[in-house]
Amino acid sequence: QVEWLRRHDPAYLLTHPTNLLHLARHCASHGIALNLRGVSTLGETLSPETRAACRDVFGVDAVDVYSTREAGYLALQCPTGPRYHVQAEDVLVEILDEAGGSCAPGAIGRVVATPLHNLATPLIRYHIGDYAEVGAPCACGRGLPVITRIVGRTRNMLRLKSGQRSYPGYVLSR
Repeated sequence: QVEWLRRHDPAYLLTHPTNLLHLARHCASHGIALNLRGVSTLGETLSPETRAACRDVFGVDAVDVYSTREAGYLALQCPTGPRYHVQAEDVLVEILDEAGGSCAPGAIGRVVATPLHNLATPLIRYHIGDYAEVGAPCACGRGLPVITRIVGRTRNMLRLKSGQRSYPGYVLSR
């Protein structure tokens, strides 16, 4: 993959976060430079480690997109930082607690979406299977709802004996 990237010399890269981390580690360990002007990720949770590796190795910040097959784009990363702006013009995103109530900023809850663009087969309050943390209004001035971080998907969640939830990250060999 790195050889292909070197041959084609793209300015922008769109990839999954785990692939980005592997690319960055490979390039760093082999002294390979890619002339990227931008990197976007989608499809998985973008970890702080992967963000740092992208910045350190490629000299650009990774910009993440939060989307689903069922509902399309849910939120885009703010240009001023790692928080996400919900695309409220196109989808109603609710982050709900265990009782079904709205979570307050700082709380983690399940993501429920109602896309506003699919009139033929509407999804209403569709539980995506993700958990996310509600954010306070963003300092950038956009009035869109904020997600601080996407925590993980239900199918990847572990419930410990204590009742606590854990969202394990990907285990990548160096």
